[in-house]
Amino acid sequence: MRALALVVWGCSLVACSHTPKAEMPKPTAPELERVDVFGSKHLDRDTALAKWGDDLARFVRETETQGPHFGELKEALEAKIKASGKFALVDVSAITYFSPNRSYVTVDLVDAEDTQRLKFAPAPTGTHPDPDGLLALWHEYQETAMGLLMKGEIKLDKDNREKCPFWHCITFAHESLTKYRDAFATRVAPHEAELAEILRTDRDAGHRAFAAFLLAHIADGKKVVEYMLPSIDDESELVRNNAMRVLALIANDHPEIAVPVAPIIAALQFPLTTDRNKAAAILDGIAKHDPTSHAQIKAGAGALLVEMLALKQPNNHDFAYTILKSISGQDLGEHAVDSWRAWVSGKAASPKSRS
Repeated sequence: MRALALVVWGCSLVACSHTPKAEMPKPTAPELERVDVFGSKHLDRDTALAKWGDDLARFVRETETQGPHFGELKEALEAKIKASGKFALVDVSAITYFSPNRSYVTVDLVDAEDTQRLKFAPAPTGTHPDPDGLLALWHEYQETAMGLLMKGEIKLDKDNREKCPFWHCITFAHESLTKYRDAFATRVAPHEAELAEILRTDRDAGHRAFAAFLLAHIADGKKVVEYMLPSIDDESELVRNNAMRVLALIANDHPEIAVPVAPIIAALQFPLTTDRNKAAAILDGIAKHDPTSHAQIKAGAGALLVEMLALKQPNNHDFAYTILKSISGQDLGEHAVDSWRAWVSGKAASPKSRS
């Protein structure tokens, strides 16, 4: 996978975005149907595609073919976009889906005046030994599993997921992965304290990210939630991603374990598409299982969920749609952005509960 990773804003991103003075030519490359631009009041998707459509289409193709120029194309695109305006962050990322093999690209932007969106916890400075070689073992497992997925030797069916024996799984659906499953089941618990310390204080973001996934193999799910919550605010996007992925599986598969809503709503407004998709995955589980959360989600995240609904990126768009249906009790349409915006703003009729 070439995923570059598994407070309410004062106005909507669409309503506050820059409107070109004259109609821009619309690029025709089919790859651009899989490109989003998100997060800026000053640069919208149409303008970005008109200016850099050829570069973005080439970046999508390079991602899908796993070409050798992925890194340099990303760097060049980010430099061009950053030079065009006052941005605190420009990040061009690609997420590849396995079935079918298709990549979606997001240009994430943070305007210079919105730097509060980039404020995370200070980077830890500690160093720790690898307890029982578990960090190295997780790295080996992850490389093996992702290799099998990329080669098509494992197919993940979202409608018929394998049963996970832990609080979080990537996959063990291949005989070569059984040894890792068994090792995590027996070797993690004796080193819970060391792994928790690594997650909190190790200066190596990769080690912290591995520790988050490893801690999902202890027996106490409530403790797993307690371990993950501070890491939502980690300065590393990878650590945030892993901690929220664990919380997402708990929120969806184990509703008996509470995940607080407020920090997840805050994370939905972080700068990257991987932040949004994991925070939205958590909110999706909470919204489905806990009706008492609906008003809080609507008030704190409703407007942003509507902007996510307008995106091409499946793991942003799809979660936004299912969350909006859960918290409203109705279905206004998968692409009915204006209707959902009216509902969030209170300008639509009150919904009737679905039967």
